Amino acid sequence: MARANNVRTSAVPSLDLTREPTYRAADVRDVAARIARGEAEVEPWQRADSDAARADVEPGPPVRKPSSWGPENVPGLILLVLIVALFLWGLTSPDNHGTGTVFVR
Repeated sequence: MARANNVRTSAVPSLDLTREPTYRAADVRDVAARIARGEAEVEPWQRADSDAARADVEPGPPVRKPSSWGPENVPGLILLVLIVALFLWGLTSPDNHGTGTVFVR
């Protein structure tokens, strides 16, 4: 909108990391007044009261990526199987590893 309505930018580079241009305040005030009067060039998607702007602001339902048992999940599945197997093996092994359950007098 700034380019379409000839808003000038300052020659001083932006102080933040976004590298956004710094617009001249007098030009911005002039364009704001022209927008209020209905004289400025405003695209439909730039207007808050247009269907295009509402569609841009209001998000649709989230798109869920379908899960699959494809090859990208194989390493994770192998790791899961190993962890579960080690856990179950630990439950079935005898407790003779010096854990303090055998009392010596």
